[in-house]
Amino acid sequence: MSIVISMPITINTTSVLSQVDISDFFTRCVITGFGAQIGQDSSIESAWDIGANTLGAFIDSGSYKDNNAEDIDMFFTMNAYGDVLGLSLKATFGGGVKISGDFVPADINSTRQQILKQSYQAYEALEGISTASTNSMVASMVLDALGYYQVVNLISVWDNEILTATIEFDSAKLDGIDISTQKIIISTDSYSDTYNSGILDNIQEFVYKVGNYAMTDIYNAGQVVKAANHTLKLTNNISFDLYKDDADTNQDLIIDNGELHINESYSFDTIKIANTNNYTQDINISDAIDVLRHIVDLESFTSGSAGYHAADVNNDGNINISDAIDILRHIVDLETIDSFDLIDEAGNRMNSIDPTVLGNAPDWMMVANGDVNASAEFDESYVMASDIV
Repeated sequence: MSIVISMPITINTTSVLSQVDISDFFTRCVITGFGAQIGQDSSIESAWDIGANTLGAFIDSGSYKDNNAEDIDMFFTMNAYGDVLGLSLKATFGGGVKISGDFVPADINSTRQQILKQSYQAYEALEGISTASTNSMVASMVLDALGYYQVVNLISVWDNEILTATIEFDSAKLDGIDISTQKIIISTDSYSDTYNSGILDNIQEFVYKVGNYAMTDIYNAGQVVKAANHTLKLTNNISFDLYKDDADTNQDLIIDNGELHINESYSFDTIKIANTNNYTQDINISDAIDVLRHIVDLESFTSGSAGYHAADVNNDGNINISDAIDILRHIVDLETIDSFDLIDEAGNRMNSIDPTVLGNAPDWMMVANGDVNASAEFDESYVMASDIV
């Protein structure tokens, strides 16, 4: 059996999905698809309302049929499938000439209607992609945005080494056509589609890019979680003294070559490191602040986590103001916090060990009371890499 310590690692990851503006992209597709050109320095405002099936688009400068225009304002109404029901258009041309008009589907050619419909459906499918928590959710949204439905046996795999997503399924429908055994491979700058192997239009290419970025973010989020739960295994003959009712039990927990060997029963309520030269304590004001933030619900520790047990300084099972006060008193040398908690695989603080019932118990964790952010350190010669998540 091994004993590990919590050693969080900070990973700075920036969302790659945030680099793209889904609303802006599809609005630009619609504006240019309907014949308007957006000025180089023009600002664009868009308001997609999926509930009301509308799109409001505004650009302050641009052109239409090579005629410069300002304050181009478009408002589209659609049905739930993205089919256009009407367009209201306003613009100001050179010389201050203002024009406005209302258009019905018969006034709009089929190509433009299809651009609006495709943009609407893709935007609707991707609207919540930033909150997707699994690759399968992202893959489903991507396929939905591309018009696939009745997808059977969807499988998605992310390869972070080459930043590539692979989406596969046994069968689906697309434009009413049965599709079977399809594989879509998506990287940031290249795409492979076994069904649609032709040149992808801008909307399809953008959808693939968004899917790739979303899976990148999910992978990075997982790495952050792993970093927060990173542990190191204690090794090399570290010893902990056991106390009960403020008295030394004359029993020790000795870790030799990374393993804790137990051949007798133990009963204790306090654990202290035998040789403090092996350990650099670091209980500081940030630990007290973390406890206070938990108390007032600005952040919270997961029950049973290393942070939770470290914050429960007096081991009464609750995190409250007395724990914060204990940390502050330690900082100003009014009292000393030098105890550890031994936490089992279920997140419970242990106060006894029976060697006859251990079996193949998982690794346990040693947590320093008061060191809420796990900033203290054991000498590097007494730890070895271990990742328990």
